[in-house]
Amino acid sequence: MLNTSIRAGTIVKCYIFGVTMKFSKFQENEITRSIDKLNELTPISDQRYKEYESAKFKGGLVIIFGFLVIIATLSGNNEVHKSIGTLGVGASPFLFLGGFAYIWNVRQKYHKAISVYTKYEQPLLAFGLAYIPASSYNKESRLIVIETNDEFHFKKPTGSKKT
Repeated sequence: MLNTSIRAGTIVKCYIFGVTMKFSKFQENEITRSIDKLNELTPISDQRYKEYESAKFKGGLVIIFGFLVIIATLSGNNEVHKSIGTLGVGASPFLFLGGFAYIWNVRQKYHKAISVYTKYEQPLLAFGLAYIPASSYNKESRLIVIETNDEFHFKKPTGSKKT
């Protein structure tokens, strides 16, 4: 995780290969608040992504099965009709469409989680920074200057409250 100590009330100076970035106390608090919120939202976003990947696979199998039953039924294959019955043949279009609906529903939840995440990323982008929190994909969090692509350690104020 990022370092969490800094002199309260002073201008923050981050030295990046000779480049100095200065933040006021307000900007420092905005950055800290964004970082805290992004750290809080990362597990939720990761979980939604895993659910979405799983739904694509499961929904894909249902879609393929429904599609194959529809094709076999339309081709006049009586063996399909005998093996799954009239109810199965009638339900196959609903399987086909249900697979799409299932994937769409999980996709909407994933995109909602991402939109909340990007909302809290906006203050950092306004300062020309990008934050990559620790997650199942990254082992450590990083704060990056977008223009130079340099990484630095931002130190949060010692007296800051977590909001």
